[in-house]
Amino acid sequence: MDLYWTIEGAGGENASSILKRLQINKAVSVQSTGDSKITAKQIELPVAGRLEFLKMLRKDIFQFGMGIDTDSDKFGNAPSGVSLKFQYTLLDQKAGNMIAKLKKVIKGLLWYVTNDYNSKHNTNYNAYDIQVDINKNMITNDVEMMSMIQSSKGIVSDKTLLAAHPFVTDINAELQELETQEQKELSKFESEMLKYGN
Repeated sequence: MDLYWTIEGAGGENASSILKRLQINKAVSVQSTGDSKITAKQIELPVAGRLEFLKMLRKDIFQFGMGIDTDSDKFGNAPSGVSLKFQYTLLDQKAGNMIAKLKKVIKGLLWYVTNDYNSKHNTNYNAYDIQVDINKNMITNDVEMMSMIQSSKGIVSDKTLLAAHPFVTDINAELQELETQEQKELSKFESEMLKYGN
């Protein structure tokens, strides 16, 4: 609900000064020039229209900002991996653009540092030999991911499957751990066999 004032016949005063006095004193006296009157009028604005506009504005903000609206009805309580990928498409695209720019900046910095080091220490290092990798993380459905990994055994290498596993952060360390675990199990099995052999 919006309030506005109509001012009629108030001689010599402009509307803004009358309104200011109304806000401060809650009353105003005006010099009468005949039919002078000040009345407050209300405009009823439809709530449904405003809510629809706010919903549209919110959608546009997330669309333009390439973000994800977690309050959206489409997000759901337990979205699947495909649904999550679809929801995060714009954010992933934005991250990809930022990564490209970040790589360019890091490579420029490395070039400067390498050239500075070469000039001070009379060396010949090449900044272009340094590879810059930036990894992105995305929210996934871990149960679906592990199910896909399990069903891909024998089709894809174990190293590739380990790289996709949500619990694994260092693939090489995990491969070493698996090898150590297998050796322990093998030696335990051999000792059991020797015990029964005797």
